[in-house]
Amino acid sequence: MSLAPLVDIANRHSNLQALGPVGAQLAIIVPYQAGGALTPGQGVKFSTADGIVVQSAAETDLHIGVYVGDSAGASGQSVPICVLGLATGLAGDTITRGQRLTCETTTGRLVPVDASAGEVVVAIALASAVDGDLFPVLVVPSITTDDTTA
Repeated sequence: MSLAPLVDIANRHSNLQALGPVGAQLAIIVPYQAGGALTPGQGVKFSTADGIVVQSAAETDLHIGVYVGDSAGASGQSVPICVLGLATGLAGDTITRGQRLTCETTTGRLVPVDASAGEVVVAIALASAVDGDLFPVLVVPSITTDDTTA
């Protein structure tokens, strides 16, 4: 097995990029098994068994990421979950870029957090959106909005 050549990112005249084309390889995506139906851009949490994810069902769930498949996922399928980095989220309300996001009760869509309610943050909005829009997000490690150590 040979190693890929190193790229000198300090060489401003090179047309090579250390991370590949813009928008590529900027997330950690982990395959999990779906424990139910999933919609692209929906927030997910762990099921009661290891390695299985389901749609988040409450703002206070311990969200682990965003489902980034191209089409709806069905129970038992292997599904790609973005656990950290850039992803496309599905808006469940009006969102302003920069807002911290949680998952809406019952739908798992991304909505702004209520800072006073102890909700769990799953992502940060990178663009503004309205209910039903697909929009860019930065998936972050889950923290509660009342966590003063974050």
